[in-house]
This record gives sequence, C-alpha cells and structure tokens, in this order.
Amino acid sequence: MKKQIPSTFILNANDVSYFFVEGKHSSIHGPLYCVYYDSKHKPVRYNAENFVEVHGLNEKQSIVNFTRQALLDLTVLHGSDSRVSQLYDTFHDVYNLAMKQDYKKPKLGKLKNSFVDALATYNELKELIPGDPEISYEDDYILVSGEKKKVKHVEKVIEPVVSERKVVKQIVTSYEDNKAVQRKLKYD
Repeated sequence: MKKQIPSTFILNANDVSYFFVEGKHSSIHGPLYCVYYDSKHKPVRYNAENFVEVHGLNEKQSIVNFTRQALLDLTVLHGSDSRVSQLYDTFHDVYNLAMKQDYKKPKLGKLKNSFVDALATYNELKELIPGDPEISYEDDYILVSGEKKKVKHVEKVIEPVVSERKVVKQIVTSYEDNKAVQRKLKYD
C-alpha cells in the first residue's frame, strides 16, 4: 500500500486571512495537516477527514504561487514602512527556498516561524495594498462603445423586480423547509 503524503500549502480562508498548513504523515493516523494560526501557539492538528470538514470550502494555494503574488502586491508598499520591508524580505527568502525544492512539499526549516509571523503581519497589512480599481457599469459601457447610454426612468423597473425577489425567496424557504422535514423523517 502506497503511503499518502499530504502537501504543504497556504490556506486562504475566504479571502480574509492566510494561514500556513504543513502536511505530515503519521504511522497511526495517516495524513495530518498542521495549521499554524499563530506563531506563539502550537499548530492545530487535523486528520484528513476533519481538515476537509473544517476547511473544505477554503482555497488552497501553493507556497510558491502565494509568495509570488504577495511579493507583487508588496512592491507597491515596499520602503514605506519597516514592517513591509521585513515582510517583503521574509517572503522573498521563502520564495527562493521553495523554488529550489519540491513544489508540493517544500521544507522551510528555520524560516517556518518567521514565515508564520510574516503571514500574520500580511493579514494585518493586506488592507493597505491597493486592489484593482472598480469601474462602474456606465464607465465600462463608455469605454467599450464610445457613447453614453441613455437611461430611462429606473424607479418603475425596480419595483416589480423587488416583488419577484420576495416571491422567489418565499419559494426557496418553503423548499428548504420541505427538505428539512424530509431529512428528519428519513433519519427517524
């Protein structure tokens, strides 16, 4: 039987926070995932099934891809603050180390604790990083067509849509209630 080796990656928790996840193999429990929420505390260990139940919908990024994107984002702020410069240097060191090793399971060694600290700092500072500018629908239409679109009286159009949304919401809730009753009867 082939031994399953879990990968090491960055967990993107709903675009809110990023965490370092180290994959390990236990001879008793099989694949384990150690999630480093903070460098001051011990990592939380999950077996494969529990990890999927808790973090199943969150996005997983490789360390190389994450550090590359973070370095690109931080170049805008580089030199503005000492924390940003230190963060940039740590991500750069981790990126260079990960590029030389196995893509799915890089071994960070001494850089692991500083990388976990850097991720916590990045979570705090990522709001300062400028994102893509939002273009309104009207500006986008002008860019594509070259002419302004004339909008007629909008208030009359919105009223029927709101009432239709209420009807759809009622249908969805009644459907969910029926499903809940069916599940309850199935398990009883």
